[in-house]
Formats: sequence, structure tokens, C-alpha cells
Amino acid sequence: MRGWSFPVCLFLLWGAVGAVAAREEAVPGEQEGVLERARSGLRAGTEWLASGIDGWFGDRPFSDGGKVSGRVRLKTLWRQDEGFKGGLRFRARLELPNLKERSYLFVGQDNERELVTDRPEEFSREQQLLAESRREDQTFFAGLGYAVRERVDLRLGVRGGYKLYAQARYRKRWKLSEHDRLEFIETLFWTVRDRIGSTTALNYEHAWSPTLALRWRTAGTISKRTDGLAWSSALGVFKSFGDERLLAVEA
Repeated sequence: MRGWSFPVCLFLLWGAVGAVAAREEAVPGEQEGVLERARSGLRAGTEWLASGIDGWFGDRPFSDGGKVSGRVRLKTLWRQDEGFKGGLRFRARLELPNLKERSYLFVGQDNERELVTDRPEEFSREQQLLAESRREDQTFFAGLGYAVRERVDLRLGVRGGYKLYAQARYRKRWKLSEHDRLEFIETLFWTVRDRIGSTTALNYEHAWSPTLALRWRTAGTISKRTDGLAWSSALGVFKSFGDERLLAVEA
């Protein structure tokens, strides 16, 4: 029997330039203070880790151009037929001064299939409230990335302790008008099991006001493991309540 699902998610994000929008309703000032302290603690811990790793490659101080960015998600999902299940996802990007200017390290824990295929977050199992097993579906990963140009990234990583994967991502944005924007993302990926595969994503946004927008997003993945094209699409209205909160209604 299919059960009812009630998600409770806590998003803790820290950025190299600015705050990243989190989908959550307004919370009292005291809770905002707790979240802000948690973000600050995560950022400080990640910077400490990045600084230590950077020291392996040279004597240039981390403060001379070093940056960290990432996100952590703590999730509780309740289903009538399965009860409560918890989950943890995190990703971090470490830009280290002692590496070459365009190189960076990345590390995290996430859904293995979504990680490899570079599936957009909007179409993840988590966002669709689908149950997943931390042991079977999620994996720890780490690797090295290189920004060839402003729009092209190459990545080589290890997941699950020993399984290699590689990605080449191209991203292009267009400002169609004062209120309309379009983004195209193409990712080629390789694994031993998939061989060569690709994920194509297209995002369109129309801004009615500085805080209210319509967004249409679509993505398709094809590889040796997919039965044809695995395609998803979503249309929604998004309302911003400042830098750290976003309310969305999607179908």
C-alpha cells in the first residue's frame, strides 16, 4: 500500500560569495539564529579542512584566494507504510590557492545515481519525496575538478570507496529580455557500467517581479543503463522572502 509522506528537511548552506536560497518557510528569530550559527560552524569547519588540505600542496596561505562552498541536508521522511526514515546529503567544493588557479577539490555524500548522471536537484528522489536507502542508494564521493573555461568543467571522482567516474559539463546562460532568462546544461559522464552517457537540462525563468517568478525546468538522461531517455519536467511559481528563504509551488 502506498503511504502518506510528510518530509521535514533542514537545509544548512554556506557559500563562497553569498547565501544560497533554501526552500523553507519563515521561522522565528530564535530559530533563525540557530540556523545561522549552524551555517557559520559548518563554514568554519570546512575552511579549516580546506586549509589543512591546501597545506599539502605548498606554502601559500589559504586566505590568499581560498574559497569553500557547499550544502548540507538533514531529512526526516514519514510514510504510513514505512514509518520514519532519516537522511543526510552534503556536498562541498574546495578552491585551494596552492593548486592551479582553475583546479578544485570536491567531496560529499549523495544519491549515487544522481551524482554520476549530474541529474538536476529539482528531479532528485529527495525532492520527489521518494524513499531511498542510505546503504544502497547513497554514496560517499571525492575527486578533482578543473574549470577549462568559464562554461566548461571536467571532473574525475571516486565513489563508494573505489568506483571511478568522470564528467564533462557545459553550461550556458542567456538573458532573453529584462524579465526572461534561459539556461542550458549538458553533462557527459562515464562509468564502467554506464560507459558513456549524457544528461541534458534546460531551465527557463520569467520574472514577474524581483520576488516572484515562473520557472520551467526539464532534463533528460540517456546511457547504457537507461531504457531510452529518462525524462522529467516541472513547471512552478517561486516566491522569494529574502536571501535565505524561497516558497515554491510546482507540478
